[in-house]
Order: sequence, then C-alpha cells, then structure tokens
Amino acid sequence: MKVTKELAEMAELMRVDLNSRRLTVSLRWMNGGEYALRQVDEQNPKWYREFCAHYSPSRRRGWRWPNARRRMFIKRRDTLRGLGEIAASRNETVYASRLIPYVEDMCCQSCQKRST
Repeated sequence: MKVTKELAEMAELMRVDLNSRRLTVSLRWMNGGEYALRQVDEQNPKWYREFCAHYSPSRRRGWRWPNARRRMFIKRRDTLRGLGEIAASRNETVYASRLIPYVEDMCCQSCQKRST
C-alpha cells in the first residue's frame, strides 16, 4: 500500500503522541497504610491500547493454543519505529503494515472532527 502525505503526517503525530504519553501506575496507601491500591496516573493513547489488545495474546489462553503462535507481543520501540517508517512514506516492515489501519482510522477521526 502506498503511503499518502496525510497518512505520513498523521503517523508523525501519533509517534509524537506515543513518545509523550506512557502508562504510569502508582500505589495509593489506604486506611492508614494498611493496604495499597494501584492508581493509574497516565495512560497510553487509546489507539495504542487497541493496537496492543488486537495483536497481543489473550491472557485467558495458554501458549499451547494453536492461534497463540500467530499472535505477537507488541513492543513500544518497534511501534515507534513503524510509525517513523510510515511518516517517511515507507511501508516495508510488518509493524508498519499492521499500523496503517490505525493511522487511517486516526485520519478519518480527525477529518470528522474538522467537518463538525
């Protein structure tokens, strides 16, 4: 698939967004320090959470299931590299080809926001 200028620009915005936001969790002590609750301070972008959920193996299934081998664990570093590749108007790696539908979706969402 050919990468258009709009997709390249959106991929660069998504790369900056992913670089600037990271999942951070802290412990919040309750009841005078008897127990702690996990509290999410900052989340990854929604599109990245969806991307990870789509390509990561389900926790309910073990590694012995046949389709678990077809899935992969998403690595943030490789996702950033794939977005950089799309921003450079290339589509050569597996990550870039898997990211293109998410970049297209973000382009459509931004077009809809501009039209309303």
